[in-house]
Amino acid sequence: MEADLGTKLDWAAVDHFNTGHPHTHIVVRGRDDRDRDLVIAREYLSEGFRERVQAQVSLDLGPRSEREIAQALQVEVSQERLTSIDRQLRREADDQGYVMGGHRDTVMRAARAGRLVKLEALGLAERASGGRWRLDPEMETTLRQIGERGDIIKTLHRALTDRGLEATLSETQMHLPSSDSSLSAGTLTGRLIERGVLDEQSDRHYVILEGIDGRTHFVDIGQGTATEALPKEAILQVTSRQPDIREVDRTVLAVAQANGGYYTTEMHLRFDLTARLSFAETHTRRLEAIRRTTGAIDRLPDGRFRIDPDYLDKALAYERKDVARSPVSITVQASRTLDKLVSYKGVTWLDRQWVTGRSTDYAHTGFGQALRSALQARRQWLLEEGLWMPVTGPGAETLDPSVLKTLHQREMTEVAVGLEAITGKTCRTVPRGGLVEGRLREIIATESEKYAVVERAKDFALVPWRPVLDKHIGQEVSGLMREGGINWTIGRARGLEID
Repeated sequence: MEADLGTKLDWAAVDHFNTGHPHTHIVVRGRDDRDRDLVIAREYLSEGFRERVQAQVSLDLGPRSEREIAQALQVEVSQERLTSIDRQLRREADDQGYVMGGHRDTVMRAARAGRLVKLEALGLAERASGGRWRLDPEMETTLRQIGERGDIIKTLHRALTDRGLEATLSETQMHLPSSDSSLSAGTLTGRLIERGVLDEQSDRHYVILEGIDGRTHFVDIGQGTATEALPKEAILQVTSRQPDIREVDRTVLAVAQANGGYYTTEMHLRFDLTARLSFAETHTRRLEAIRRTTGAIDRLPDGRFRIDPDYLDKALAYERKDVARSPVSITVQASRTLDKLVSYKGVTWLDRQWVTGRSTDYAHTGFGQALRSALQARRQWLLEEGLWMPVTGPGAETLDPSVLKTLHQREMTEVAVGLEAITGKTCRTVPRGGLVEGRLREIIATESEKYAVVERAKDFALVPWRPVLDKHIGQEVSGLMREGGINWTIGRARGLEID
């Protein structure tokens, strides 16, 4: 490659055996003769590099014998995935997709004939006159999808076998964005069996869930960076995302229409006198995200965004791109295993199922049955703790919502006592309307929620967590405790406000 490209290259390689097809990943980095980032032609990567590797292997191991070539081609004839024979047929096809079935080499001629019959059976090729065949325009895409489905079935089988689980193909379901079995119908809830990489080149990840419906589900979750690490055996809720115009986009357009086609935070605050600065800034962040991702919006040097009349179309295009990158949203309903949820001292997902009356909405097989048993065990634990307060009425037995408040207070007390032992400081209660101020010590995650720990010289307070606080651990913060949360100010002086 260095000889072909005329420059020195840095590279690293790793062998992978995580699919039914052992393969090697190679990362290459280099600079061109002008010391700029090296750009390698797509054709060289797909064809030239392959030929180089084949030539090197032939030098090391010797050329393949005619028998080895014939055996390899014969294996490809019946495969339900994209093969080298398919690639050769596609290269030789004309603009209308017609290709000659014959070949001057007898071995290749036999392989092509057999492969075309297989493609015909798959509905991807049809016979024409004069020994010609017409290939389906979507042949390569379809074969890749069929191959991917086969790999998924193998992955499912391995994951279930490794954990001593049994499931027939009829008890499994694949949810892929490009298929009819996508999660477009709504929401899926289940226990995480495995998370892995579906396509390393595009960073597509998957999760395998034991569903509450008693079935096993394979879900393409899109780019791995869009989903945080998931606890082992966590109970997840997976919801399909649909591209749609958001209310924030309609507000941006309304502000721009009142300001000659431009948007700034200041224009927003003049347009809506009830809007807070932090609220207006979310619109600016939205516009900046669309600008960076699509380039469809201009930001002038003075900070103004130029908003065209077709802005909503641009926002929808951004949403479609974002959903393609991350087709589902994942919410962790429970990070602990079922056996640990049964005796947990705080609020659990099991308690919420009792409150909402969903304690019987589960299958009698697989994880559904395990969940039914855990719910009954949780009920018994609550009885022993003197906390079971059923709600009388028609239908299934439910739990009084007030029990959740009691469990929440128990959890907070346990967290506070633990922190008091660690810090030597006392936990103070902040009443509604009270001031919270001090150094943001840490974020504590429990089964039911997260707390921010704000400490002063002699005491600390446990207050509701907000995602934006993660960036300010160790800094001085202050705010007023309100019914809907806390209006935070970051820094000793008046600084960044966060609703």
